[in-house]
Amino acid sequence: MTEAWNAMGDYYYERQKWQAAVTYYNQGRNQGQLAHCYYILEDYPSLEGLADSLPDNHTLLPVSSSNLLRRKKLYGKKIV
Repeated sequence: MTEAWNAMGDYYYERQKWQAAVTYYNQGRNQGQLAHCYYILEDYPSLEGLADSLPDNHTLLPVSSSNLLRRKKLYGKKIV
């Protein structure tokens, strides 16, 4: 079933309907694509919550944190 959820997420992702893609990636437990959608949507609290739910050695953690730091540096935005 997760394959079907992720396929639906991909459908919306390819059409840049990020919020709809989040719904399906959540159900499909696709953490990588979910993190990317949160980043695009600038939904930093959800991105932080996702990062907190991952195990300490998860491969996604360095990517998420570097994206947040780069965003803060480039745009001077406060990350909540």
